[in-house]
Amino acid sequence: MPLLELAQTTLSRLNRVKVSREGVDEAKALDERCSELLQKTAPITRLAQNANLLKNEGVRISTVPEVSSVIETVNNVSARFQELAKSTTLTQGRRWIGLTNKIDALTQKITDVQNKDWEGYFENNFFGGPHPSQRSTRLAPTPYNERAMEIYKELFYQFSKYRSKIPQDADDFTTLRNLSNKLSKISFQEDVPVAVKRFFEETSSSTGASLELLTMDVIEWLRSNNLLNNYNIRAKY
Repeated sequence: MPLLELAQTTLSRLNRVKVSREGVDEAKALDERCSELLQKTAPITRLAQNANLLKNEGVRISTVPEVSSVIETVNNVSARFQELAKSTTLTQGRRWIGLTNKIDALTQKITDVQNKDWEGYFENNFFGGPHPSQRSTRLAPTPYNERAMEIYKELFYQFSKYRSKIPQDADDFTTLRNLSNKLSKISFQEDVPVAVKRFFEETSSSTGASLELLTMDVIEWLRSNNLLNNYNIRAKY
């Protein structure tokens, strides 16, 4: 990114001047400007690294028009400093404040754009199933579904963290893809008869299921799914 190169060049000049100039006050002032500029540009360095990673992984990165304005400001400040290499050259008028404010604004703008690009890519390229709480409301609480839901929940919560957090490296992307693939392969018993669903709902309650719910259709379904021996009948009193 041109802005980073310009900032690094400016820092290099500041350091050279600080060493060559006499006077503790001047050296201290230049050192403060160096430290501040390093602090201001550090987030942009991280964002540039993020952008390279995302591009390498196939994520489309939008351009940020505001970069041109910041580069122009950096060039102007750098040119004035080359003419008179003193700390007061940098801080004259609103020159330094204007530069640092623009860098801050650019950092926020790039962050917003990058997050939006990532959210769009995430929605269109990874698992798009519902939250476990939504998924479970449409399922009969069969033993198979309960086991599958436990796995679904564990994977989903790991997976969903990446929705608002851009992966930090290639290993993160591999982990995300693996989680997405595993979630996509989880299956549930969807075609459970209404009577069977009601039976399981009642057996999961504190009062248990009434014998009236244990119809022949329910018994047959339990038998065909090897679940008939999982249940015992007990009197309430």
